Amino acid sequence: MKANWQPVAISLVLTSGLIAAFLGPQLFIWTKDLFAPTPLAGAYAAICAVTLIGLLPLTFVRMPRRAVLVWTVRRCSRSCAVAPF
Repeated sequence: MKANWQPVAISLVLTSGLIAAFLGPQLFIWTKDLFAPTPLAGAYAAICAVTLIGLLPLTFVRMPRRAVLVWTVRRCSRSCAVAPF
């Protein structure tokens, strides 16, 4: 991340935490009896919906590709049993 975007990113994370702290309990109160015979099913459904909505912007994030790590397999000898790495 570029240095000039770091304060913006920190502000967005802190702001979203504050919004969640205030709206989360209200969302529970509004939706807890949405599916009346089953207690709290509406609240769980609302949490699932909010999570899926929150994942939508992540589908548009393009991260730079990193180098692929290549693991090599070596045969274990007596020295491998004593000191594996």
